[in-house]
Amino acid sequence: MIARRIVDRAASRLPDPAVQARYREEWQADLDLISGRPARLGFALTVLLVSAPRIRRQTARAEREVPGLSAACDRAIGVFEDVDELAALQQAIAEGVVRGLGFGSVTLNLVRTGGDLECVAAIGPPEMRAALLGSTCERAQINGLMARGEPWGTLRFVHDLDGEGTGMGITVWTADGSWSGGRGAWRPTYGLLAPMYSPTRQLLGVFSLDEPVSGRVPGPAQRALVETYARRAADRIFQVQNRPAELSDD
Repeated sequence: MIARRIVDRAASRLPDPAVQARYREEWQADLDLISGRPARLGFALTVLLVSAPRIRRQTARAEREVPGLSAACDRAIGVFEDVDELAALQQAIAEGVVRGLGFGSVTLNLVRTGGDLECVAAIGPPEMRAALLGSTCERAQINGLMARGEPWGTLRFVHDLDGEGTGMGITVWTADGSWSGGRGAWRPTYGLLAPMYSPTRQLLGVFSLDEPVSGRVPGPAQRALVETYARRAADRIFQVQNRPAELSDD
């Protein structure tokens, strides 16, 4: 009971009611998986003293980088978590990146039977959707591309998506136009990859994000929101993919 009250107190210190409810549910669920009073108490104190303050700092940075982004991300997550049909879920997740994470275009690529990845949803310019939607690539190709990217936590920042991707046989799309921004501006050849993993750390798919609406390379807080979104999307995809088949009336 003490550990549960500590976790509840930690959640109440977060800045937004929707964020509080989300993390309270997550932390309580994690707590239920831990056995032994010392271990439960240790987890609760870590949440109170480490996790909650970190989330508050990330939220504050997000408001400075892109005002309202954290709340928009939470709303987008809330939308797709209510979707139960896989095709609709894929589309809702992709649309949520544009509505809630501050990017103008995104593709969602899922691992299919046999290991290849297929682009199952694409949001962006018509020519981008025409080029990428339904395209496939081998698992080794996407692994190689991510290995060449700059690590940002679980994300991978690719400096020359056009050259590196096409050089590995991956269908890519880059926005027209030349780069004219200063330091920190997003270039047309940049790409941001967000892998999604199952609870057993199996690759489920990869987001490819482009055209941040700020025109800037994402800062730490926006990256953290992308990681959170990818993790929650992966959890929901895994749940829907592994949902027990409904019994027929026969």
